[in-house]
Amino acid sequence: MGEGQTLSRRSLLTAAAGTAAVAAVAPEAALSKGARAHASARTEFLIPRQNIGIQLYSVRDRADADLPGTLAMLAEIGYTEVEPFSYHGRTPAQFRALLDENGLHAVGFHVGADRFRNELGTVLDEAELLGQQYVGVSFVTLPGDPNINLTAYRRFAREFNAWGEAAAERGLRFYFHNHGWDFTVSRGRVLYDVLLEETDDDFVFFELDLYWIVSAGLNPIRYLKRYDQARWPLFHAKDRAADGSFADLGEGEIPFARIFSTLENKHYHHYLVERDTLPDSQHTAEVGYEYLRTLRAKRARKAGRRHA
Repeated sequence: MGEGQTLSRRSLLTAAAGTAAVAAVAPEAALSKGARAHASARTEFLIPRQNIGIQLYSVRDRADADLPGTLAMLAEIGYTEVEPFSYHGRTPAQFRALLDENGLHAVGFHVGADRFRNELGTVLDEAELLGQQYVGVSFVTLPGDPNINLTAYRRFAREFNAWGEAAAERGLRFYFHNHGWDFTVSRGRVLYDVLLEETDDDFVFFELDLYWIVSAGLNPIRYLKRYDQARWPLFHAKDRAADGSFADLGEGEIPFARIFSTLENKHYHHYLVERDTLPDSQHTAEVGYEYLRTLRAKRARKAGRRHA
């Protein structure tokens, strides 16, 4: 792990204060009409509204208690995309009907690796029924797992290639969602890099969880500049407090504006609000949507012809 890859706490706080926090929160509403127009001319929205989604794990307490009401709440907030991890006691067909009733679309779905291994056809059938573009595995190891090593991750890469090719035959895209331990160094290689480098970029894609990569001490911008950005069609926008705990978007230290400004085609990617803990899941959903909807950054300067 090189010196340039690490996001220090100090640099994170500086970046968050200088870009994400300043660009995304509401003080602009208090400016005069002329000042707002001037600010808009110098900045641009980073996240296309139709590409803002939420991982339903962030509202799992409400979804378990009242799935129809939870989906209606998310639609009322403004979400059009969700990423489920469970059917919450419904069949896939019933779940799809509830999404349709609320004008919501399942952009992806977190599926256990054991289901990919043992019932791949059924997993892909369900993904087609839900109308997803992406179908993903949420994790392949857990903390303390003896498989957190180079040999195992090279095996996972081969599995991903097989699952990805099977998904592609159905018109779907397979993706992998990371956790912090996926950035463990084994025999001189970062395990996440093994997955990137030993999978076929036609068949295997990734969902970058920003909380976990930053918590692992790595800089996501380095990855977005080093590899083809098309490998990451999905992002988990998950914030991190200074003490390492989870936070609602905009209340932590991750410089989202700086990270998302790195993207060359913001319309290609999907941005999913997530928080693992549940202090107030409706508040998390509301704050997360508004944060991403209003996230701005300096407008890129376009090169023009010089006049004689």
